[in-house]
Amino acid sequence: MEEHSCAKLGRCNNPFHDHDADAREALPEAAALVDADDPAFDAIASILTDMRDAGARLTTETVRAAIALGRHYHQRAEAPIPVPAGRLNEFDKALVYYVRFGALIKIGTTRDMRQRMLAIRPDEILAAEPGSYDLEAKRHRQFARFRQDGELFLPARPLVDHINALRKKHGRPPQKRPNLQRSRPVLAKPSETLF
Repeated sequence: MEEHSCAKLGRCNNPFHDHDADAREALPEAAALVDADDPAFDAIASILTDMRDAGARLTTETVRAAIALGRHYHQRAEAPIPVPAGRLNEFDKALVYYVRFGALIKIGTTRDMRQRMLAIRPDEILAAEPGSYDLEAKRHRQFARFRQDGELFLPARPLVDHINALRKKHGRPPQKRPNLQRSRPVLAKPSETLF
């Protein structure tokens, strides 16, 4: 639990936090609904802080909604990435991956797919193929005319066809559940017919 969250909530049971009691602003009595020992406390506190900063009126109902949403976000963030048996055994080797951020597709490479997906938090894992930096550079050149920014590409038909071919060959990678904070803003949802 971070000190600024405690101060915004107006209460704290962490003996290591040093709060200036006069400087903090307390929430209404509904704050008693928030359990500082809840594993999802940081997510809940973040939501309540955002609501307060946005000028939302914090009532018993809105605090209960923030608690439910915070617990939901916490569960999604903590869920492991399942790797189905027999599908893309190369998941533990160097891979070139294709992930979606909003309407754009990132082409990158990693030696640890699980950790990389946790770090970048894509909206969707589209495909992966065995290979390292050489193959990634080749794919960047192959789809260069669709490049938008760095490793981000438009979902043009040739790139979508390539991704679909990789799915047929290697199977669809397991999906990482979305997280409370995305590494990039969601620009638009692509048409389901593309993939």
